[in-house]
Amino acid sequence: MKRTWQRSSIGSRQMLAEISLTPFIGVLQAVVVICMFALPMATQKLEMRDQETICICDGPRPESIRIAIKQTGEAYWDGIAINRAELKAKLMSLVQPVAWFDQPRVIVVGERTTNYDDFIRVFATAKNAGLKDVVATIE
Repeated sequence: MKRTWQRSSIGSRQMLAEISLTPFIGVLQAVVVICMFALPMATQKLEMRDQETICICDGPRPESIRIAIKQTGEAYWDGIAINRAELKAKLMSLVQPVAWFDQPRVIVVGERTTNYDDFIRVFATAKNAGLKDVVATIE
């Protein structure tokens, strides 16, 4: 018996179109994940200084001051022993008469065996005095 082929019930004017949504949903999930990581990075703020604090200095920068902290907790201002009260007074005197760009760089140097609390106490004293350029190093 010969079988005759017939057209399906869909007429010649109708189209059958099925699109699987699974790949589309996968792409949308990937876009959402990318946006979750990219948007926070794009919205980060950069802190800018006020225009009045920006300057072009003609003269040389002041000499750096080196404060050494020994293992015993003693502080030395450019090689001369100094106590905590004198240290605070000297650091405060550096800030008051000059603007931030005329302040000397303060380098706080600790020995490898220096107590951490002694080192941080001196570093914090310099920062709390209002100095902007304080550097910490270890020998």
